[in-house]
Amino acid sequence: MTGSTSRALFGIGSLTERGTPVTPAAAERLAVEQWGIAGAATSLPAEIDENFRIDVGGEGAPEGSFLLKALPADQDAATADLVTAVLLHLEGRPGVAAQRLVPTLAGRPLAEFTDADGVARRARMTTFLEGPVLRSVVIDAELRRALGATLARLALALRDFDHPGADRDLSWDLRHAGRMSAMLAELAPSPRRERLAEALRSFDAEVVPRLDRLPVQVVHNDLSRDNAVLTADGRLGVIDFGDVVRTQRVNDLAVAMADHVEAAADPFGPALDVAAGYLAVASLDAEELDLLYPLVRTRTVTRIVAGEWRASRFPANREYLARNVERLEGVLEALPERPSAADSERLATLAAEAGR
Repeated sequence: MTGSTSRALFGIGSLTERGTPVTPAAAERLAVEQWGIAGAATSLPAEIDENFRIDVGGEGAPEGSFLLKALPADQDAATADLVTAVLLHLEGRPGVAAQRLVPTLAGRPLAEFTDADGVARRARMTTFLEGPVLRSVVIDAELRRALGATLARLALALRDFDHPGADRDLSWDLRHAGRMSAMLAELAPSPRRERLAEALRSFDAEVVPRLDRLPVQVVHNDLSRDNAVLTADGRLGVIDFGDVVRTQRVNDLAVAMADHVEAAADPFGPALDVAAGYLAVASLDAEELDLLYPLVRTRTVTRIVAGEWRASRFPANREYLARNVERLEGVLEALPERPSAADSERLATLAAEAGR
């Protein structure tokens, strides 16, 4: 795999060319200079962007918190504008709890700045959605169904959204999962590697031809337990639109479901709760429902491959990049290549109950 190919497909450029790291003090200055917001900056963990929570308050200042996101130096303008456009689009959709864009003092959606080494960068400010992310709370079936319903409302809100940047070549777009065979080939040989390779070959041969016929739209593409916030009023808020892309709409649900599969006696059961919540709000075609299981399993495979591959190249960030790999290996072990008869029956029941 050439360097240019890896950069294009797997986002390596953004991992290596963020620019000089932005310090909390620099983030505080940027917030004042560009947005007129004075507050204390706290760095938040992130893979590509640099995120800072800005807490403000005091005499003459608005109280509350904001999220300052410094974009990587090599992020193209189309991608930066795509996320901005999505946030603006959702402001007219009150049924979706999401971060709201905060314009700069000059009225622009993005600020331009130079980092400590003089590299041109962009930054975005949004409101901060208060509340714990789902990964930090006890999640039951009701909450999983609420997550599915939230995702469905978001997908419906984005159904009429269009932007040229949405047609980007994104490695986390599930329809391109087979490309990760190139990443897998660079890892050390092992029985586990061969099992992952076979899963990707099967996806390309059996799933992609069917996937190509299905409806597409712009979707969030990453409503994981890290990107959903339980707000004070009991709603689920959506954060981090960095993986927005135009793809098959069923991929959006499969990605969310995959984060709830467990290495347990009934591994697929919790994921079906997410699907039930989604189908209570939005419809999917029979062919889409039939592909949910292989898509969920493939998402698990890609997260293992990408986590190991990226961590091997960026060991300083290994704790973040490979934080879920061990758990996901157990999940994959619990998921057979084909759905069990019970899982197939439960998917069919969900479809029937939703009237699909």
